[in-house]
Amino acid sequence: MSDHQEQMSISGFGSSSSLLQGRRFYCREWALDKLRHCLDARSVPGQPPGLLVMGGPGAGKSALCTEVVWPTSKAGLAAGLAARCLASHFCQREDQRSTVLWRFVLGLVEQLRASPLLSPGYKEILNSPSVSSALEPLTCQKDPDDTFKRLARGQQLFVFGAPVRESGRG
Repeated sequence: MSDHQEQMSISGFGSSSSLLQGRRFYCREWALDKLRHCLDARSVPGQPPGLLVMGGPGAGKSALCTEVVWPTSKAGLAAGLAARCLASHFCQREDQRSTVLWRFVLGLVEQLRASPLLSPGYKEILNSPSVSSALEPLTCQKDPDDTFKRLARGQQLFVFGAPVRESGRG
């Protein structure tokens, strides 16, 4: 497991681990190929591609995204998507903290700080006074939307996760 993947699994603010982590992944290899194909087809220099994974309860969103972030199958390892993942967040009904917006935002920040995929310039943005002040837990609790907007300002961040890994522009 890479340092970045390790950071993704131990986030202090968000629930970045999955209850399915390490479990066998089967019968959905086609979905990994489709994800990789979509990401490859949308690759444009300077514009990171992103996805929104949707489906009803039990459709396999969490299983698919767990396999993307922490692959265990041959197909998951071959797809190579874990190395392309900026951040992840897994909501778990057993852990209400995982559904709290400000925890999600600050967990995302922790992962982005550790991501080798973002330019050093992005880390400078995170440390700038206008953004770093919004990253204080109490400030983020008061206005997580503003914190997220500052986090994504000037960047075209796409983040995908489970059960629905969010994808959007800031």
